[in-house]
Amino acid sequence: MAATLVEEPARGFSVTGRYDADTFALLLTDTNKAGAVEYARRILRAVGRRGFAHGDVAVSIGVAGLPEDSATNEELLRAAERALYRARQSGAGITPAGPGV
Repeated sequence: MAATLVEEPARGFSVTGRYDADTFALLLTDTNKAGAVEYARRILRAVGRRGFAHGDVAVSIGVAGLPEDSATNEELLRAAERALYRARQSGAGITPAGPGV
């Protein structure tokens, strides 16, 4: 179910995959950071449109971009993880990495 919700707003040039037990990673090619934040908003809307038999579902999304937040793939992943952690801690839903979008 979660994979379907992540892929629902997907585009043909997006790569999705499970990163951890309850975490998914999305690689959005040819997309700037502002576009990635908008994509994250579409995911939140897709989750909001679904009904879940067991109750509400919390979604936290961290967004990071190249070259704004990192110079390498490894740094990009760490920046996205930090942004995700801040989103989870704050309950913000979506948190961009770095100084903003």
